[in-house]
Amino acid sequence: MAILSKHVTYLAPLSGDYAKHFLPKLYRLQGNRLSCILIVENPYLSFPKQGDLWLRFFALLIAFKQKWAIFIAGMYWKIYCKNLNIRLLISQSDQVEAWNEFIGQTDLLLVSGIRTILPESLLKRVNNFSINFHYGPLPQYRGTFPVFWQKVNSVESYGYCFHVINKTIDTAQYYCKTVCVCLSSSVYLRYVND
Repeated sequence: MAILSKHVTYLAPLSGDYAKHFLPKLYRLQGNRLSCILIVENPYLSFPKQGDLWLRFFALLIAFKQKWAIFIAGMYWKIYCKNLNIRLLISQSDQVEAWNEFIGQTDLLLVSGIRTILPESLLKRVNNFSINFHYGPLPQYRGTFPVFWQKVNSVESYGYCFHVINKTIDTAQYYCKTVCVCLSSSVYLRYVND
């Protein structure tokens, strides 16, 4: 059963759990009418340039671990996508022209977990619309790290939503909004239509 009659492109970070959860489900829905762009984004970790020998050694070790993890994740997704006949592009976050060429024309762009702001040139290539999966209820938790900010604010319920991508960040109309109410060790889902 296809989501659309034609083609879906999925855009997510190479590392992290987004692709692990979304891609198999999208494949079951779309079959070979699916392509995927996995983005290598710059890590959040930064270290001072100055420091003693041990600090520089640990910074080098962490940088090596990150590069190795990116290499392994890239190999995993290349094999996974090849076995399922899913078109795949692994790209740096600043290689937007490569994304434009890869996408061509697609009916739906589904985005999750990236920190990169999508350029209008990419959004114009989508025939129908582009949708973002956001780990926070909107508009209260726009931007990056919405789960962190929900935790900092000690909210009793966490949320996520799917919304249309427009020129501003996390401000468009949403299609599906879910609130997870956490009571002790239990989690209850409540679907919100507002």
